[in-house]
Amino acid sequence: MTNEVHNQVIFVVSQTEIYRDGAALEKLRETNDSPYADEHGEILLVDDARWKRAQAYERSTWMDANKTATADRNGAHADAFDSYRSLPENLGALVELGCGVFTNLGYILNGRRADSITLIDPLLDTYRSHANCTYADGTVNGQAVEMVNATIEDWTPAQQADTLVLINVLHHCKDARAMLDKVRTALRDGGLLIFHEPPREIDPLTHYDAGHPLAPHATFLSAFLEGFEEVYRNGWYFIGRKIALSSDVPLETTPADADDTAEAEVVTEPAPKPQAKAPVKRKTAKQ
Repeated sequence: MTNEVHNQVIFVVSQTEIYRDGAALEKLRETNDSPYADEHGEILLVDDARWKRAQAYERSTWMDANKTATADRNGAHADAFDSYRSLPENLGALVELGCGVFTNLGYILNGRRADSITLIDPLLDTYRSHANCTYADGTVNGQAVEMVNATIEDWTPAQQADTLVLINVLHHCKDARAMLDKVRTALRDGGLLIFHEPPREIDPLTHYDAGHPLAPHATFLSAFLEGFEEVYRNGWYFIGRKIALSSDVPLETTPADADDTAEAEVVTEPAPKPQAKAPVKRKTAKQ
């Protein structure tokens, strides 16, 4: 899977208001994300005003432009994760960050169970009024869920998660470092991270997308994933166990590891090689 690279001149206000080429350049002279970018064009932090524009975009996308939608590529993500076959039967305390309108847990919990389920999204209360929100009744796949209307950066977990889901969320956030720090602290040592985030490489002077304020590069994402022992990888679709902070502390097991007997299937598409990092060796899920 390749990085998300944007070369066209474009200015996106909403899904129904998009400017290209000369018209985009006029808009970009007034508004662009260059104040947030480093010398390489990477954007890992924006201010409140910029993030609020991103949230307005998301609200408009799902509550206006796509008010009859029934999914947000959730099935495509499941396919890329090979139907989540490498996951154990019991996911323990399960948390999805940035669940959106439809959540990915309908696919993840297919044939699996969780001891508890928590959904977090800063627009969760708004999304529950969407006509096809999959957790509007407070359940997912018939199981009760705790719903938290909060940013990931501001969320305080009541307990550490056994399984944490973060799929296509990071570039919507305000502070990439604070958000990934929260992921590390919210997931227990040995817990499973289900992660997808394609790197974004843009020129902020020629590309503006109101709904996607952050542009994390491959080296930043790879450094984060080094803190997890790979279970499954297909490009930037990644499942891994959080490595204990101290090398002499053994990895814990998830509640269902004793129940698993089948070897996990792993796709063979090579992972991207950001800059000079060595390719990641593939491993099967621990049993």
